[in-house]
Amino acid sequence: MPECRSCPALIDWAKLPNGKAIPVDRASADDPSGNLAVRRQGDGRLVARYLRGAEEPGPGEHRGISHFATCPNARQHRRTGEATDG
Repeated sequence: MPECRSCPALIDWAKLPNGKAIPVDRASADDPSGNLAVRRQGDGRLVARYLRGAEEPGPGEHRGISHFATCPNARQHRRTGEATDG
């Protein structure tokens, strides 16, 4: 199971619509505070998109939280100028 390089959290990697990879907390599946809609494609890969406002996940999607939002060491993994809130 993938684990964060700087904390013991289990994570999954998902692709955003812009092609970038984002770490998603495995424990956040269906967390009501999650601002990502995550789904597993037929090939097993995860894809994610940011939810806006009161938007709900669509069919086959579940809520998730970016590990950047929960990792105590997230700052060391961010690239300069990288957006964090979608």
